[in-house]
Amino acid sequence: MGCFVTLLFVFFCLNSLSYAKFTNYGVNYWSAPDHTRIVVPLLGKTKPKVTVLHNPYRIVIKFKGKIRGNYKALLNINDTLVKRVVIRHLKGYNQMTIYLKNKFNFRVFTLRKYRNRPFRIVIDVLKPESFIEKQKIERIKKATKYKEKHKYIVVIDPGHGGSDPGAIKNGLYEKWIVLDIAKRVQRFLRKDPQFVAFLTRTGDYYVPLRKRVEIAHDYNADVFISIHTNSAPTKKLSGIMAFVLSDRGAKNSLIKMLEDIENTEEMVKDIKLAKSRKTNRMVLNVAHDFSVTEGERLGRYILAFTSNICGFEDRGIRRASLVVLKNPGIPSILLEVGFLSNKKDAYLLKNPNFRERIAYSIYKGIKAYFEARRSIIALNRRIHLVKKGETLWKIARIYKVSIKDIMQYNGLKSYTLRPGMKLAIP
Repeated sequence: MGCFVTLLFVFFCLNSLSYAKFTNYGVNYWSAPDHTRIVVPLLGKTKPKVTVLHNPYRIVIKFKGKIRGNYKALLNINDTLVKRVVIRHLKGYNQMTIYLKNKFNFRVFTLRKYRNRPFRIVIDVLKPESFIEKQKIERIKKATKYKEKHKYIVVIDPGHGGSDPGAIKNGLYEKWIVLDIAKRVQRFLRKDPQFVAFLTRTGDYYVPLRKRVEIAHDYNADVFISIHTNSAPTKKLSGIMAFVLSDRGAKNSLIKMLEDIENTEEMVKDIKLAKSRKTNRMVLNVAHDFSVTEGERLGRYILAFTSNICGFEDRGIRRASLVVLKNPGIPSILLEVGFLSNKKDAYLLKNPNFRERIAYSIYKGIKAYFEARRSIIALNRRIHLVKKGETLWKIARIYKVSIKDIMQYNGLKSYTLRPGMKLAIP
């Protein structure tokens, strides 16, 4: 019965994916820090033909088929990369001309129809590689500065964004809800002198999953938290749940479907590998085990606080092979905060004060996790197991403390030690 309920729940999650009308109808664009994305939804499949023209520099795309919904013939973008887009319907085909502000790299690709997403042509105009590399170096420098100050670095990932709005139910857009919550969590963390927090996106644009992972590694994150909201065909499901990484991949078609939706490509970075394949496997296994084990501990703290403070039902932790969680050496979780399809959850999530409570509970969970981890580390470092032949003098020299302090700290009345004794080191 338990397996059936789990499968049914996952089925609901998979069927819950609802996407914004503005990604299905009309030509739209989103400006990100490193690119501008233009999306053209179509009623059917097509194969675009791309030409580059100069003076002025522009991309001309010809394609057959009808554009889904109403659209403007002239789209004034005027951001750092693109001036405008002009669309003309000619005999038997459409012609879209994208006027650029300079000679920038770009990519044009199509996305297949999937569930309620239509066939789409996607154009990404990209900032120079030198700009991308500069951003990366800046992230690394910031991380180094804060590590030297002994601060915990938390990277928060607001799910979806831009051309991918996530779930939409009861008048709420997932991409906006999670961005708002993420910013509030960041604010709480930055007020705490122990922490510094960074976001993978700060506005309404899409960041590829691989890029989100890369950002976490650039910042040398101590933890990575991806924030989402849920949705389901049944209006009864509510509450909060978390995902950690599964190293076994999909065990059934439903989980495989979930993984196909979330994943684009895999990434393993920032793990220094040896030449030996056996050693490589061991290093990656250790990093992976640490990420999963600590991610699960982090998730349990956050779920407990969110459940207690916000009254959300704790739906526990599940495992899936998701790219955004593939962070060797970084404890990582994906939070599903509430169900937009549930009227009560949606009503609560509409309220900024409630989103503030959610953010506060996530912050409290993060803080409790690090306090517990610090206690464990301190305990492991400051408990000494006495070996045969060891003396108080030798142990005091190892830890650079006085014999008197060790004796007082442990209530010892004699200098005599026995093998196997555990001494707390002050």
